[in-house]
Amino acid sequence: MIRDYFKIIEEANSSLISLINKQTISDSEYFPIYGFGVVCPDIDNLDAIKQIQTKNLARFIREKAARKIHNHKTIVSIIADETIADSYKHTAIMYGVSSGQIPLEDVEQYLRNLPESQRKGSDYRRLLCLYDKKKYQS
Repeated sequence: MIRDYFKIIEEANSSLISLINKQTISDSEYFPIYGFGVVCPDIDNLDAIKQIQTKNLARFIREKAARKIHNHKTIVSIIADETIADSYKHTAIMYGVSSGQIPLEDVEQYLRNLPESQRKGSDYRRLLCLYDKKKYQS
């Protein structure tokens, strides 16, 4: 579901989203529930899953991303910045998105263009969750 997030949201595939009710979302898992909840508000434990997402993102931003303060306005500029080590690019991107410096349109384009092989890792899931929360949180 996470790899096909944008397709599922665009198609408003509530029957597929309702399968979340048969899954267990752990407290440490990054799961983009806000957009799915807009399409299918009948998800069991929707508010609890939103709280998990909010807590996990807040912890990551507080403990890691807040240390990567920068002035970049795009993800491409972070990736191209040689002063940011490759191992810190993700946290710099998370900071830029969480602080509002990087627009959600840029994040969406970046996530959509990532190769399928890169849509399995925690960095993708974490950034997708941040995008999802910022875009769909009411």
